[in-house]
Amino acid sequence: MRIIVLSLIVVLIIAVEVLKMVTYPKLKAAMAEHGIKNLHLANHLKLNISTVCYKLNGKRPFTLNEAKAIADYFGKTIDEIFFG
Repeated sequence: MRIIVLSLIVVLIIAVEVLKMVTYPKLKAAMAEHGIKNLHLANHLKLNISTVCYKLNGKRPFTLNEAKAIADYFGKTIDEIFFG
């Protein structure tokens, strides 16, 4: 029983680490295509630039409202920018 519990804990730890590695390549590509810098995105979202950098590098998640604002800015859906 302990082996199963330990195995589940290891799987959960790995899953959390994988989720931390999200770096939003489609968002970064859209930003590059439109010449949008991190500072511009921070201003658009009314966030500190360091917060935006954390979010772009997967250290913090984007909120649904932030994702919607970004998608609207680029004229795309949330799915196209974040998952598509």
